[in-house]
Amino acid sequence: MKLLGFIVIFLILSVAIFFTVHDSSRIKKLHDTHHKLTLKDSICGRITNLYIEKGVSFITVDDKNIFFKTSSNRSNSSIYFTELIELGDSLVKKSGSDAILVYKNDKYYSFVMR
Repeated sequence: MKLLGFIVIFLILSVAIFFTVHDSSRIKKLHDTHHKLTLKDSICGRITNLYIEKGVSFITVDDKNIFFKTSSNRSNSSIYFTELIELGDSLVKKSGSDAILVYKNDKYYSFVMR
C-alpha cells in the first residue's frame, strides 16, 4: 500500500515538473522571437497575432514581433489592456513615450507600458 502511494505521488510530481518545464521553454521561445518594446521604440499598425501570458502581451503588428507589460487604462482603471485587445485592433506607440494607444471601434484607449 505504501508503494502504491509512493508511485502515485511520484507520477503526480513528474507530470507537474514536465508541464512546468514545458511552459517555461514556451515562454522563453516567445521572449527570443519577440522584441521587448522600450521607450525608444515607435510602432503603428494593426495587430495580426496576439498571445497573452502571465501579464505579458506578445503581439505581432504588421510583421513586427513585440512584447511588453501593461497596466490599466489611463482614463478608466477598470479596463485592462489584456481584456480589451483583439486581433485587428490598431496599436500606436510613439518614440519617447510610455503610452500605448489602442484604436478600437472608433475609440482610442491609452495604456501605460511598464
